[in-house]
Amino acid sequence: MLVMVTFEGGQPAIRMLRLGQPIEVSNAHVEGLRLQPEASGQVRGKFSLDTGQKFDWTQLIVTLVSVEEQGGDLVREGAMDLPTSSNVNSDGTFELKNVPGGNYQLVVVARSNDLPDYITKSVNLDGRDVADSGFSILPQTYLDVVISANGASISGKVVDGNGQPIANATVVDVPSAEHRTRSDLFQRDTTDESEHFSLRGLNPGKYTVLAFEELQEDVRQPDFMKSYGTRGEIVQLDEGTRKSVVLKLIPSGGEVP
Repeated sequence: MLVMVTFEGGQPAIRMLRLGQPIEVSNAHVEGLRLQPEASGQVRGKFSLDTGQKFDWTQLIVTLVSVEEQGGDLVREGAMDLPTSSNVNSDGTFELKNVPGGNYQLVVVARSNDLPDYITKSVNLDGRDVADSGFSILPQTYLDVVISANGASISGKVVDGNGQPIANATVVDVPSAEHRTRSDLFQRDTTDESEHFSLRGLNPGKYTVLAFEELQEDVRQPDFMKSYGTRGEIVQLDEGTRKSVVLKLIPSGGEVP
């Protein structure tokens, strides 16, 4: 990624340009190198609710996440003033200008915790759903985004090897392999004093749900499921489904009790 600082109207402005191929230089001077960044573009779109009802769209923010950088933190509104996030207007429209070239997924972020059951149902580009695959930046990209208030949920409790309920356990879900590029499908909760947890706002699909005494690994890395995939509960969700499960605690260190 190449960061350019320019002055527009007497004010500093930051632009990010993505280079198509990585460049490695070791113990050498480089002269006359010409960098060819990928072309930037504009991403516009409009939201709709699957029921066609009215909605206060200003509760939402859209964020672009680079497909090549999955697993990193999402860049929120106002971070370095980079064009990766945008407020949604009252009419459901949004616009991101000067987006660096590359492949991105669109993630919808709520401004508050008042929308726990809402999900991003589809992100359509030219009639094709790109919510999972992502999309390449073109000079002009237009997205139709559909959200729903009918997200599914998984709730339950966590027990140790003796069947005793456990508070303060970390519970996570991991979607099936074809959906693991979507950061918004990974949920996390901590069991409360009643040893219960709740994961809400889940899209339809198959999930593996796991409970940890202490979780340090990144659940989105491929090796995570290789290590722990057989130690959770598999849950199949349809739209609006409410499922309840009892999870066995994975002790600190991952050892089998």
